[in-house]
Amino acid sequence: MVRNLTEGTPWRQIMVLVLPLLLGNVFQASYNLVDTMIVGRFVGPEALAGVGVASPAFHFVNALLIGLSVGSSIVVSQLFGAGREKELPVAVSTVVWTSLVVAVVLTLVGQLLVDPFLTVLRTPIEDYAFAEVYLRTILCGLVCNVFYNQLSGLLRGLGNTQMPLYILIFSCCVNAGLDLMFVCVFSLGVMGAGFATIFAEGLAAALTALYIRKAVPQLRLCGAWCCDGGMFSAILRFGLPMGLQQASISFGHVLMQGLINPFGTALIAGYTAAVKVDTFAVMPILSLGSALSTFAAQNVGAEDFGRVRQGYRTGCVMTLVICAALAVVVTPGRMFWMSLFVSAAEYPDQAAQIVVMGAGMLAVTPLFYWVLGLIHVALNTMAGAGDTLFSMVAMIAMMLLRVVLAWGFLHLIGTDETGIWWAFVLSWVLTLLLTQIYYFSGAWKKKALGHADAVRRN
Repeated sequence: MVRNLTEGTPWRQIMVLVLPLLLGNVFQASYNLVDTMIVGRFVGPEALAGVGVASPAFHFVNALLIGLSVGSSIVVSQLFGAGREKELPVAVSTVVWTSLVVAVVLTLVGQLLVDPFLTVLRTPIEDYAFAEVYLRTILCGLVCNVFYNQLSGLLRGLGNTQMPLYILIFSCCVNAGLDLMFVCVFSLGVMGAGFATIFAEGLAAALTALYIRKAVPQLRLCGAWCCDGGMFSAILRFGLPMGLQQASISFGHVLMQGLINPFGTALIAGYTAAVKVDTFAVMPILSLGSALSTFAAQNVGAEDFGRVRQGYRTGCVMTLVICAALAVVVTPGRMFWMSLFVSAAEYPDQAAQIVVMGAGMLAVTPLFYWVLGLIHVALNTMAGAGDTLFSMVAMIAMMLLRVVLAWGFLHLIGTDETGIWWAFVLSWVLTLLLTQIYYFSGAWKKKALGHADAVRRN
């Protein structure tokens, strides 16, 4: 179903987008979460830590490609909002060719850099083999992941968030079943968890492509397999900053992982599990941001900036309510959430330490989710309107601040791991100040109009 977001009550339109996006994000993240939980409980703490060490590297590459898909979605949204549906097949074809080439190149380069990456991060010797096997396996299926995200992003650009959700739910069930079979029955360990994810993501990509071919004529290629230079330029203008923004987030996790690894397996495993919980907890925030991006993009295409501002104000109210609820759920229940990732019966000596380490993070960061939420409301509104460059700069600044502050707490002030958690919070607060100053300056509106005109000219 295609949805016109230039009409109707803003909060209703945003809510219709948010709910499927939220569930979709939850199920998509469950790929790696299920891998982590099954590996941690059935293979052991070293395997759990190995998956944790490998995850930031994979997410760095994956995030770059997801960011490019967001840029493609913005282009499609603005073309649709401007009533230029005849140009959509050319945009789709350009996205497909670009994604294929980039995914293949990054897969090959990633395989070459696995060993240097793990060495630079000072991965503990007992975790190294698990991290290497998991990372190499997951990288082999990068193409499947890219195509699912690109195709679902194109659907999202037309306001269709329901069908990608249905497909994702089905593929996640397949992933969970294959995880149990490969890890518990066939004893393939972390490699089996990686295989399960690849097969499930490939299935999701194939089903999404089939749905577009059968039910979305606006995105049907109709034999137009070409890579249009003008459209490619427009996609890069939107997508490259978003891709670098997403990659900077993952690169920040890589740097944080490098700070944490010297502290040993217990903190690595605890941090890994806490980040998984944190990832799920902030999904309503990220989903709201994605919805606002699509909402803003279509309305910029229709040249209705008053409606874009209405969407921003609505998003601020919604994120404050959501974050208050998240803090109540996550922080008081932090010991329970952590206990899901490690078996106290099988690993009594390590389980308690891992749970305490991870629970320390969940005692601090959820109380400040509202700061992160307001950041994403502003950045996604401006990105959807066309100003993706500032979003990139702000997120890179936030990641650098986090790493510098964490390093300072650990090595200059001499705190324990608690300093790492407060580095998250302080980086959010400083980034929020920067973001609000820029949003209310109105500079993004001028850039947005320039971007919209560029899309029309192309």
